[in-house]
Amino acid sequence: MDVKLFKKQFSDVEDRFPKLRYIWSEEFHSMVIIGKLDICDQKGVFWDSYDILLITGKNYPFSVPILIETSKKVPHEEERHISKEGICCMDMDHKLLKVASKGIHLCQFILDFVYPFFTNQLYYDQECEYANGEWSHHFEGIVEFYHQELQLSDPVLIVKFLERLLTNSLPPRNSPCLCGSKKYKDCKCKQSIDFLKGLPTHRLQEDLEGFRKLI
Repeated sequence: MDVKLFKKQFSDVEDRFPKLRYIWSEEFHSMVIIGKLDICDQKGVFWDSYDILLITGKNYPFSVPILIETSKKVPHEEERHISKEGICCMDMDHKLLKVASKGIHLCQFILDFVYPFFTNQLYYDQECEYANGEWSHHFEGIVEFYHQELQLSDPVLIVKFLERLLTNSLPPRNSPCLCGSKKYKDCKCKQSIDFLKGLPTHRLQEDLEGFRKLI
């Protein structure tokens, strides 16, 4: 873990969220951010606060922090995207891993993923739905992500791309795309596959196994 970078980046967190502090955890071999996260509206009006732990991970800044809600203000259940242990599902795994692959900036990560998670929980308490929708649980959510974010919906084609990606045998730029529409370099599929290129092998392998079961 890059402790020096963490401490440098935490100064921004401290300015924005003064009730948060950090400790070194021997259990996790990483820095852990703890304290209260205040949630306010766009005008700065206080809504609520949550006790949290944010485990940055021993590979920080190239690992996805784990968020744990410890105040138990939000029910720890699947419907609320929190495990019984309080681990929060902040967003689709693929998005989080993509951010981590480029190196996480601590304060920006909190603003982009941690803070919106709790604002969404407050919205759910009022409206019984999430403000910006939600991904389905388990592999169904991954199928939705491929369809909505990557514009890939055919399991057969997805399996072909993942197999090629995992074996480093994607089509050359001027060869036909696997979807058969046009040259690979000009096809919309290439942009989707470029996104997947930055993900860890284990994530791609799990996706491949899941989509194979849909064929």
